[in-house]
Amino acid sequence: MIGTLYMGAAPGGGPATCAWFLDPAHWGQGYVAEAAHAFLADTMDRFGIATLWADHFADNPASGRVMEKLGFVRTGTGTGTSAARLEPAPIVVYRLDRANLKGRP
Repeated sequence: MIGTLYMGAAPGGGPATCAWFLDPAHWGQGYVAEAAHAFLADTMDRFGIATLWADHFADNPASGRVMEKLGFVRTGTGTGTSAARLEPAPIVVYRLDRANLKGRP
């Protein structure tokens, strides 16, 4: 396994969110953009998801570039944590409307 994609509801039944993780040995090869496009298109259509939210840590702008390539639009900033970052850190928040999903057909 070189990575994973995730989509689900925010804790407490909030809006749909997505995330991905990729082994650093495979960064910069377009794998996330290609896999995420196929995954998001299929999953959003299958489950009738019109809007999706995602974020990335501010010190990881490469994930932001992938999000923008997919059609996500930056909506703001905040703080967040992850399994790898237990202490709150700055994040950048994005929104994707299904009609704006870009990438490979």
